[in-house]
Amino acid sequence: MNAQNLHGKKSSVCQKIIKENGLKDEYELQSYFIKKIEKYITSKGRQIIGWDEILEGGLAPGATVMSWRGTEGGIEAARLGHDVIMTPGSFCYFDHYQSTSDKEPLAIGGYTSLEKVYHWKPIPETLEPPYKKHILGGQANVWTEYIQDFRQVEYMAYARGLAMSEALWTTPGDYKEFTGRFLKHNDYWKTKGVNIANHVFELKPKIMAGKGKPVKISFDLPMEKQVWHEWSGNSKLGNEFDLIDKGLHHFSLDATTGTSRSVSVMFNPHLATKAKISMSPSPSEKYPGQGPGSIVNGLTGSENKYGGTEWLGFEGKDLDILLEWKNPEDIRSVNLRFFKAEGQWIYLPSSVEIYASANGKVFEQIRLVDNITSTSKTAEVKIQAVLNGIRFIKIRVNNFGMIPSGAQGAGHKAWLFVDEVVVD
Repeated sequence: MNAQNLHGKKSSVCQKIIKENGLKDEYELQSYFIKKIEKYITSKGRQIIGWDEILEGGLAPGATVMSWRGTEGGIEAARLGHDVIMTPGSFCYFDHYQSTSDKEPLAIGGYTSLEKVYHWKPIPETLEPPYKKHILGGQANVWTEYIQDFRQVEYMAYARGLAMSEALWTTPGDYKEFTGRFLKHNDYWKTKGVNIANHVFELKPKIMAGKGKPVKISFDLPMEKQVWHEWSGNSKLGNEFDLIDKGLHHFSLDATTGTSRSVSVMFNPHLATKAKISMSPSPSEKYPGQGPGSIVNGLTGSENKYGGTEWLGFEGKDLDILLEWKNPEDIRSVNLRFFKAEGQWIYLPSSVEIYASANGKVFEQIRLVDNITSTSKTAEVKIQAVLNGIRFIKIRVNNFGMIPSGAQGAGHKAWLFVDEVVVD
């Protein structure tokens, strides 16, 4: 139940209107109001446009829907014959972070990169052809609760706005070709004094883990360059490395563009970094990180940001994780880390169950942890145990459940965000 309907449930005036008009509940009250105000607006020669919440309880006849909570609302509205403006948060909210760098200015959360925006398809592939005509286009949004001044608005909007224009007006092709066009626009906007973001030049590491092999880091570069790796006095050229050594690994381009940035990766190997991982369900497509291996790759997610590559998000679902080693291991601890941001509907799990097995058939419960709390944005669950000859660890993370009345997102399923599972 959204905040408006929650207020309607408590309001004596709203309850009186529901009773007098024979309405079923607060959702029908919302629809009653939308239809009534739509008649008034239409009488003035105008047309009503509303966020996809206006679908709840029934839609006014001439309403246009702005689909922001994913694409489902837009698809439903189009099938009902209503025009739609697509603006899903995971692609179109430019108040989200656009880089995983800790140097980024504070943002509301999430992670929406330049490349992700470029590959966005505003007309859902699942929408049947007769209804596609109702998709009018898309819209980018820059909400400013976390933005200090107009220079920061420019920084959040201008680079991704170029990618959005191609996503809306053309059929996006190769991202590397887009970066060539981007550089020309970038030079132009700089002559105008615009504070345009230069994340197109960033080194974006791709980290493969969870396959039972050494953690591998590689770089898919928008420009044909080599990567320079420097760690403990050693250096070499290439675009792909095995991460074996504990410590800070520093990467940069061997030829500077004048705006390129280096990347530093703090790698902390542990037993799980050489394990094979499987999980059910898969992480949400909104927050997939770099797949299940993101939580056993030896890298720790940001204390402040749940978007990016290290945190995996699960919407309203419990999570099962299975770790498997090729050879028996002696284990002394299993540590998990979770994100907490209740204002963004992200809650700590209700409980965590840990099981161990030597053969993958018979599992013994090692610990059940509930009453998980934290006064900060992250919480750790630390399990100490003496386990010898173990080849399998099974972890059950139970979702918080429904968001309680009076909280942001009340009535919706809570999100669960998981970071590194450290086994020593």
